[in-house]
Amino acid sequence: MEVNIACTFRGGRGMAYAEISHGGNKIGSHTFNQSDTWEMDLPDGVYVIMMNGVSPVNGMEVVIDHETSPPTPDSFPQGPFRRNYIMVLLPEEI
Repeated sequence: MEVNIACTFRGGRGMAYAEISHGGNKIGSHTFNQSDTWEMDLPDGVYVIMMNGVSPVNGMEVVIDHETSPPTPDSFPQGPFRRNYIMVLLPEEI
């Protein structure tokens, strides 16, 4: 299933790092140095998405295009941030 994680920087310089894991194993990571989208294809399952970094002077927003807990879009003010999301991908035909 295609999953997209988007970071939008609202001005200034910032940096965000995203890491996705499944069953305690890291399966991918991406560094955002500007507004960008990380696209990946994942099988059904439960995932943990860890995000951290430094939000620019006007803040930033994170959007994950599947349901997560906590939900997105998620906004961060200027400065350091860290957030974990849980995402469950179910089969498209149940």
